[in-house]
Amino acid sequence: MVDHYIASVPTNTTPNSLARVAVDQAITQPISMSDQGIEWLKKMEGTIKEGDKHILYNDSQGYATIGYGHLVAKKKVKDLNESVKLPFKDGLTEDIATEQFKKDLNWVEDGIHKNVSASLSQTQFDSLVSIGFNAGRSALVKSTIVQSIEIGDAKKAVEDIKTFNTGGVNITRRACESKLFDEGIYEDK
Repeated sequence: MVDHYIASVPTNTTPNSLARVAVDQAITQPISMSDQGIEWLKKMEGTIKEGDKHILYNDSQGYATIGYGHLVAKKKVKDLNESVKLPFKDGLTEDIATEQFKKDLNWVEDGIHKNVSASLSQTQFDSLVSIGFNAGRSALVKSTIVQSIEIGDAKKAVEDIKTFNTGGVNITRRACESKLFDEGIYEDK
């Protein structure tokens, strides 16, 4: 028998901890963010629309963005040349903006699959995707959050999420992500 481990089984002896329990079959993580997670993250990310079309806007770092956090260029919208603006001149429909958003999330999901061996619930996975989409895949997979998950310490992972890469910003977002990871509750900021 090959030992596989699951790190998402709560222990009865230590609150907010995870046990590494041997099982006789491989435990896998969710393949992708849930539909509920996508709708929740779309609210967290926000967008700018004119009528029913998503339009170019500057994100919080001043970068040209469209839809739900899709980076167009690391320049302000006003500084983009026309060839960069052209594909977005008519804006994006909701369907296209959502499709692009899901494609953008794939990169983060892939990073979680490659770097987190512990089993995760769907809401824990969704929480990590949100963090990785916001802070960057590399920052997430190198974080103490992932280290805490890998050693089975859920309580520390929740605390790590609350303080991760905030620099005084994203405090409310991280509180929502930690609640999702810990309690499975999709709460808006």
